[in-house]
Amino acid sequence: MNFVETPEESVPVSGTTVSIFDTGVSLSTSASSDPVTVKTIVDEKFVPTITVAKQVFILDVTTAA
Repeated sequence: MNFVETPEESVPVSGTTVSIFDTGVSLSTSASSDPVTVKTIVDEKFVPTITVAKQVFILDVTTAA
């Protein structure tokens, strides 16, 4: 698996703190309009790694009739 950038990382929002952990997890915290409420988002985004993709062959095959 390859970890990719989460939406919280890619679009910085003022007043928001984003922490990134080594497992690809991002933790985003921001204060809302209510002064005692803190919005917390935990996000992880990854894509599978295809190891066989390095062995792609393109063959032109002709047959005799």
